[in-house]
Amino acid sequence: MHQVSVIVPCHDATATLPLQLEALARQEGAPDFEVVLVDNRSRDALTGLAAQWQARVPGLQVVAATARAGAGYARNVGVAKSSGERLLFCDADDVVARDWVAAGAAALDEVELACGMDVTLADREFTTVEQVWRTRLDSLPGGRLQRAAGPTAYPIVLGGNLAIRRETYCAIGGFDASLVRGNEDNDFAVRAQQHGFLIHRAPAMRIAIRQRADLRSSFRRARLAGRGHIELCDRHGLRDTSPHLRGQAWRLDLPRAAAAGALMWRRPGAQRDWHAVAVRLGVGLGLWEGDIRALTRRRSEPAIGEGLQE
Repeated sequence: MHQVSVIVPCHDATATLPLQLEALARQEGAPDFEVVLVDNRSRDALTGLAAQWQARVPGLQVVAATARAGAGYARNVGVAKSSGERLLFCDADDVVARDWVAAGAAALDEVELACGMDVTLADREFTTVEQVWRTRLDSLPGGRLQRAAGPTAYPIVLGGNLAIRRETYCAIGGFDASLVRGNEDNDFAVRAQQHGFLIHRAPAMRIAIRQRADLRSSFRRARLAGRGHIELCDRHGLRDTSPHLRGQAWRLDLPRAAAAGALMWRRPGAQRDWHAVAVRLGVGLGLWEGDIRALTRRRSEPAIGEGLQE
């Protein structure tokens, strides 16, 4: 039995996972911990890759989560197969700071649930763990735990940088496995507050998040996030408090994003941030699609905690 369990959902992650495994292998000042890689319908050689890291990463194991696709379901299965009373969650394509496990464990000595801070890097910047640590993560301010004063109107957690006690996770019910296209972490945040748990911030839990250079992928992910945001808000009655949906101005986001992209393309010599345009277009389209789906009552049935009993 380990003091801390690190849960990492994996789907076709062998191209990016080695950097994260190295970051976990080189943790400084960490208590006894295990790493649980959750194979969520991967089509690559995850088990073979894990075997190469077995000697370097403490308590490394691979568990299967195949009944459903999605990070929420995979995290639930990972918790079910883990042994620690303190749970930390990170993603397979990011890089945690050199003292991330220690920082997460320390936060859970004080509170039941805490989220860390992140910095987004271009895919090309993920060269070596040492480079990411030295040039980006080590320079982030960090600092003491920031306790929440009370519930917030629109609670947010980052599922890929989360620390929570096992008993708290089970009291909330785990992630909703039906939310396979994003927003499962914010759904978790809403339900955490409904169960009386505040969402605290742990700046010392620092991670680097990978920004994909592929515009099509960025557009697709943003579109799914927009669609899922509508579903989340309707499920919990958050349209009036959502930072994206207050009022009706969001209905103009899609044409505004298209106009901004056209203007950028027509201006010679202008600095062109096509990634930002792709994300704005994707979110705008996704919000419209989600709104139309809501009118037709096409909603998924919740599957809160599915996988926790495996």
